[in-house]
Amino acid sequence: MTKIYMAQKYPSTNPLIDGSNDENDTNWIEKYALICLKVAIGFLLITMAFLIFTQHLLNRQLSVENDRLRLLVNDKTHNDLINHPLFEQYSSEFEDFKKKFEKEYVDEDEEKNRKLIFLNRIQEIEELNSAEEQFGGTEYGINEFTDMTDEEFKKLLLPLDYYKNLRKQPTFIKEIDKDMRETAKNIPPRFDWREKGVVTAVKNQNGCGSCWAFATVATVECAYAIAHGQLRNLSEQELLDCNLENNACNGGDVDKAFRFVHEQGLMSEDAYPYVAHRQNSCSLVGEERTKIDVAYWLNPTEDAIIDWLLTYGP
Repeated sequence: MTKIYMAQKYPSTNPLIDGSNDENDTNWIEKYALICLKVAIGFLLITMAFLIFTQHLLNRQLSVENDRLRLLVNDKTHNDLINHPLFEQYSSEFEDFKKKFEKEYVDEDEEKNRKLIFLNRIQEIEELNSAEEQFGGTEYGINEFTDMTDEEFKKLLLPLDYYKNLRKQPTFIKEIDKDMRETAKNIPPRFDWREKGVVTAVKNQNGCGSCWAFATVATVECAYAIAHGQLRNLSEQELLDCNLENNACNGGDVDKAFRFVHEQGLMSEDAYPYVAHRQNSCSLVGEERTKIDVAYWLNPTEDAIIDWLLTYGP
């Protein structure tokens, strides 16, 4: 009896010979790619966690160090100050600072205290500049106030609470009329009055608490330049010597200063130069004077300030 064997077709294991496994191979490739993706994501998460943990340790170390510095500033313990590892490290910077800004201290104790305040400010400057590396736009550095406490600086340059209370009292300075508000339209993304030639150069009041005089004079200078097309440097020293309602280097208020400018006017800075202290005499003759008609309080909001700056000037 003859047996007939039927040839049975078996799928080839070679995809080049038999295309029947294309779909299975595609699934295998997708699974392999998915596994690789999961591994990559896992590795990325581990790396990010490590970097965050490392940054946390660095920030914690810096925070602890700064806390120690601030504790020393508050305690003003000379022994701790002298033994502090960063005290000598910044000695040369402090000496350069003293020479540059002509700093003189009453005695050795005050100098040590000022040096520690300076050291603390250096740490703050480094922290701020480190943060600005991510965003840009601002650079912090040493200036003549770097050896001052926050309270000393506020007392010298930022008498904000005083002006808030002053505004509640009857003054020469008026509130803005309703028809003068919100007049600016189509506010540009950038606007700089300095490019219009109506802002004088930055001035230095030195160690004299005469910010009230500089603020008043700067405002008058800009208003005059916008109105007359001529930039004039006016005298802050005249206000220190002649505006006796204010206290020269011991502070003053802009209401009394603006009223003085309204009634007496200001001489030029060349005719009446700044000496950073009240002199024994007041000279109000022999020079053309610049006066104002009125002054206004600005509403303390960004929109109101932007509106006024664009419409009327600095």
